[in-house]
Amino acid sequence: MDREQGDVGDSFDSATPKLPEPKLPEPTPSDDATAVAPRFPTPMPQRRRFFPAAAREESDLVRSTTSWCWEQIERAQPWEVFLNPWKVSFPRSFGEFASRLPSNLDAFRGNYIVVLLIILAFTVTDEWMTVLAVAAVALVCAALKLHEEGDNATFWGTETAMFGGKTQRLVVAAAVALPLFYYADMWTAVTWSLEATTAVVFVHATLHAGPGIAAELAKKLEVIPEEGDMPPL
Repeated sequence: MDREQGDVGDSFDSATPKLPEPKLPEPTPSDDATAVAPRFPTPMPQRRRFFPAAAREESDLVRSTTSWCWEQIERAQPWEVFLNPWKVSFPRSFGEFASRLPSNLDAFRGNYIVVLLIILAFTVTDEWMTVLAVAAVALVCAALKLHEEGDNATFWGTETAMFGGKTQRLVVAAAVALPLFYYADMWTAVTWSLEATTAVVFVHATLHAGPGIAAELAKKLEVIPEEGDMPPL
């Protein structure tokens, strides 16, 4: 009897559907990372710069031009060769003129740059208005520290933040220089200097026999070997 009651209870339990037990939500990796990851301070937004690439290209162009001029001046021929009156001669033919002119332009390039600077200096210092304009522009460029890169400049050993970037300072310097140069008629001085230098260069390159004329003649001579250099028979 007991067995029958147990069988009935077992059958009743087996017939009753069992519901799944509720499961607690497991923490996701994102929640753990959020809870554990440290918080870093938000970086400050960088200040926008107007035309940084153009300013960089302009500074590179000025630097390369200045270095090229200094290289040409350093390789200039000695002035006793440049001003040697014994090497002055008229070209005897058009072919000699055509070969002498480019050869002298290449050989005396540094000397011609110095001649241009001398003529330009005499032309600028001839008018006091031009001298004042150049001095004022030089003071403005020195005050704006255009020769220093970046947004900071050094005044009396102290680093100070400058207003804007280098492009803005160049714009300010140009806004000051252009009216002053226009009022002082700087364009006329520069044009006259270029014309005078062109005339001097053309006459000198045409009449000068060239710095390497002796070396060229020596190369054309036949080298006679000495007795010790003669090959054995």
